Amino acid sequence: MRKQILGGIAAAALFLTVSAGTDEIRRAQAANPIVQTIYSTDPAPMVWNDTVYVYTGRDKDQADFYHMPDWHCYSSTDMQNWTDHGTVLSWDSFSYGKEDSAWASQCIERNGKFYLYVTLESNTGGGRAIGVAVADSPTGPFRDAIGKPLCGPNWAYIDPTVFIDDDGQAWLMFGNPTCYYVRLNEDMISLSGEIKAFDMTEAAFGATSREEAPTGYGEGPWFYRRGDLYYLVYAAFGPGNGSEDIRYSTAPSPTGPWTYRGVIMERYNCYTNHPGVVDFRGKSYFFYHDASLPGGGTFDRSVCVEEFAYNADGSFPLIKPTKAGPEQIETLNPYRRVEAETINWSSGIKTEPIDAGTMAIGYIENGDYVRVSGVDFGDGAASFHASVASNGSGGKIELHLDSADGRQIGACDVPVTGGWQNWTMTDCEVSGASGTHDLYLVFTGGSSYLFNVDWWQFRKSKDVLLGDVDGNGKINAADFTLAKRGALNGFTDYFAQQAADVDCSGKVDADDIKWYVLFLTGQTAVLPEKQIPQKSDFPYQSALQLSWADEEYFKPCAQSGTVINETYTGINGSNKLNVYLPYGYDPNKQYNIFYLMHGGSENENTVFSNDVKIHYMLDHMIMDGKLDPLIVVAPTFNRCSAETFYKEFRASVVPFVEGKYSTYAKSTSEADLKASRMHRAYGGFSMGAGSTWRVAVNCMDLVGYFMPLSGHNWDGVSGLTSAIDRFGFTPRDYFIFAATGSNDIAYGNMKPQIEAMKSDSHFVYTSDFSVGNFYFLLADGKDHWWGYVRHYMYNALPYFFHEGQ
Repeated sequence: MRKQILGGIAAAALFLTVSAGTDEIRRAQAANPIVQTIYSTDPAPMVWNDTVYVYTGRDKDQADFYHMPDWHCYSSTDMQNWTDHGTVLSWDSFSYGKEDSAWASQCIERNGKFYLYVTLESNTGGGRAIGVAVADSPTGPFRDAIGKPLCGPNWAYIDPTVFIDDDGQAWLMFGNPTCYYVRLNEDMISLSGEIKAFDMTEAAFGATSREEAPTGYGEGPWFYRRGDLYYLVYAAFGPGNGSEDIRYSTAPSPTGPWTYRGVIMERYNCYTNHPGVVDFRGKSYFFYHDASLPGGGTFDRSVCVEEFAYNADGSFPLIKPTKAGPEQIETLNPYRRVEAETINWSSGIKTEPIDAGTMAIGYIENGDYVRVSGVDFGDGAASFHASVASNGSGGKIELHLDSADGRQIGACDVPVTGGWQNWTMTDCEVSGASGTHDLYLVFTGGSSYLFNVDWWQFRKSKDVLLGDVDGNGKINAADFTLAKRGALNGFTDYFAQQAADVDCSGKVDADDIKWYVLFLTGQTAVLPEKQIPQKSDFPYQSALQLSWADEEYFKPCAQSGTVINETYTGINGSNKLNVYLPYGYDPNKQYNIFYLMHGGSENENTVFSNDVKIHYMLDHMIMDGKLDPLIVVAPTFNRCSAETFYKEFRASVVPFVEGKYSTYAKSTSEADLKASRMHRAYGGFSMGAGSTWRVAVNCMDLVGYFMPLSGHNWDGVSGLTSAIDRFGFTPRDYFIFAATGSNDIAYGNMKPQIEAMKSDSHFVYTSDFSVGNFYFLLADGKDHWWGYVRHYMYNALPYFFHEGQ
């Protein structure tokens, strides 16, 4: 049965459509609350993998108390359109849980796992408890991690907030009317020490209007750090208040002493409130809940968000609730699959899980609609496609721009499919869609429930162009990524699968992927017609095994290059580096360049020292024809850190070196450095390998080849792949040759990352870089020593600089 909230919204929206102009409709139907399909509560935002996730509770419709059955998750990359991931956990996921007691929660990531801390009442009595659930994904499925309460039961134990400090210590805080704190062990599912209470004084938390509470602090704490200052934001009952406002205190440490700082948001239209604060893409956001949806009230609340800026002294401004919410920070790309439950505003519909394990929109009636904000159609769309199902009467999806009764650009018929889970494709021609607009999907039909929609997508053309997986009329890196991902995981888009099957064999397989590689590197311009052209001429091995350089390679060479000691002024002040110039260096020629970073407790002199002797090895390799002459630079991170050296590298090292020595960069302008990136490599040992991964994440637009040796990626595979997507690169735009020893201290951290990369569509695993872009060389029995690492370089460096020219 349709929930009461949905009918209320539909009625209000239809009234507005008939009686008001477009501007009034937009004001009335702005983006706060961010969820209109349920009553959502107690927002807990989390930033992960360049996405904001917000976890909410749910108020039952027309409730007479806080009857809350489950926790939900929504995500956004633009702060206006939110994707519904459905129910991620319920009260009955916990054996000790009491029905409808799923109160506030917060999620945090650690070591690739996601921990959701929740409030629920114990079914054995004694009060409420803090439980903890765990998942491998931010959207779940979550499961009870320990089979018992983490804290409690105790009637004061509600509203957990969790934070991991810079030193790795995790903290859990909670409570009403007293705020409690406790350390968590690194496993995040056990306590380290006893639960303690803060000193609840007016100086710490302000005055109160409640006789039963010692201070203004009420509940809903949100704990985090900004710079050297710790913040505790909370719902409060200040003097004269009959309901909660949001206030905050600050401290020099997690345990205090706390200093009351004032009000952030005054009481609004709801008895309770609940804060959440995050920074995302250089902006700050404040989440809260109110009672502004139709039928809303004390027990029917809705999550909202506002953008704000801290004052210069780190204090909060007074934040006013708005209907518009934050500014949209990026446009939405309609030429990729868009989940139908990605919504800026909706009228009448609700969301529901489907057999595919995702969500869809359903319970659609005549006149219902979904608005998607800031859709960038570019120079124009030609067709619209959607996955639909109907066990009702079917109907139409009308496509309108900028308002529900705005310019219509197309309309698709939705047939009856014989089941709410019997999915089929519908499509229609589109005319007049160009530039950036709000898109309205308006649903029309008979008097009953009409149909469900799983996802939708626009295309630049109606017909399928072989190779053009995303349907934008071009064949590029995005198509390669989608084709490879579909080949590995299966396709959900019939048209995408048709386009990816470039040899028309009836399936997307290795032959199709090879064609993309050759097409994107300019080695073919025609469809394969069942034949894949030959690969490039460089004599790669597809599964390279470690070979050892002759000991003569670490003695002076008859044709020796030159090592020059340089001093430069960078963003971290005066600094030093060493530059290896090959034998016969000619400033009128262009040279590939390799930046090689030392390890911890070392410096710029290490790699060319009489212990490591990399310059001798380079001399012999070049003289013997195993390596083309190149420039090798040995910088240092000792003026900053290995983690942050990428800033110095980008701003100072590359411009200094390549402004003085002859490389493929025509100048040191950013445009010329980017244009020459496939002639530039970066590698390092130990901490230098960590800096290599960090350079890949932050400077891949300047560097095409990477050689991390015996050091893992601090940002994780997701950090790397997010950067690749941010730069918009195809797997033919970057090459990674990693290596270590099986007894190396770095092996334990590198191995799971390497295995994860092997199964990720951003990487094609082989040492034949004419068809792949990633390889890992393992030296059996070798440990953490330059004496082995230089042999890894002996194997890896000749494979660089042959692709992507």
